Amino acid sequence: MATQDVVGQQRYSLTGFIEAMKYPAEARGIMAAIDGHFVDLDLFDKPATLERIWTRLITGYAMDAIVRNQDADKSKQFTAKGAAALLEHVGEVECRAFPSVGLGEDWRFEAADILGQALVAEGECVHLSVFPNDLAGRQQGTDTSILPPSSRRRLRQGPR
Repeated sequence: MATQDVVGQQRYSLTGFIEAMKYPAEARGIMAAIDGHFVDLDLFDKPATLERIWTRLITGYAMDAIVRNQDADKSKQFTAKGAAALLEHVGEVECRAFPSVGLGEDWRFEAADILGQALVAEGECVHLSVFPNDLAGRQQGTDTSILPPSSRRRLRQGPR
């Protein structure tokens, strides 16, 4: 209900974000940064999956950007070079496999700066989520987590 209240209050701002960020045809993933800080990476097995949830993802990113806009450092940028380095880093982090609630396996990983999970079914990654490691951010005093989608990370994280 609180999320619905925020969405209702910020509808004009959210609409602008959603209209500006149309789903790019055949995209399978999205990497989001707010004010130059990485906040989320979601990759899917097929474009139709991402297209189906695109508006929900963008709405979550927009809500977080609106909240952060009050004390934003506009001088930082998250570049394509930074995105490529992050993807390479994700590929280097060791994963641990756990039984999934449904089909497949739940792969989890954590490094000093990132953490994430993936659902792997029949040898194919169905969905990969990567977030900044909040614990590292809190220790340094620079919490960079994305606010609205953070609840889905806590639900998926489970035991390590």
